[in-house]
Amino acid sequence: MKPPKNIIFGNTMSFLKKAIAPLGLFLNQATAYLAAFLWKLELPYYLVLIIIFTLIFSMYIKDISKSLAYTLTSVVIGGLIGLIILITPPVLYGSYETIDLILTLYTLTISKLAILNLVISMFCSLAGSFLTKAV
Repeated sequence: MKPPKNIIFGNTMSFLKKAIAPLGLFLNQATAYLAAFLWKLELPYYLVLIIIFTLIFSMYIKDISKSLAYTLTSVVIGGLIGLIILITPPVLYGSYETIDLILTLYTLTISKLAILNLVISMFCSLAGSFLTKAV
């Protein structure tokens, strides 16, 4: 016997909110970090990237505590995803001496941006949640 369609649709939306949306925010943080590291993206463009996606994410989640938790963890997880993406080619091709250089340069670049990113993301997450409740 098949379950009614509204149960299937409800489960799909629940899955999207719980898994896909945070994954998108994590990947957004990773791409912002990689753009700042690889292409030397200037700070205003970096902040626009972070602000837009954090606002959209927090308006989609609608819960302040979940939005803040996901946003704050995305800063760390996005940095780790970016690091894994950068370290994978030297590991696969056996160029282990470049890993230390990549680690040093990446941590220097990201450490400058992570604190600012944390503050901006927190305020955007709060603003997005309040905008959702106001509308």
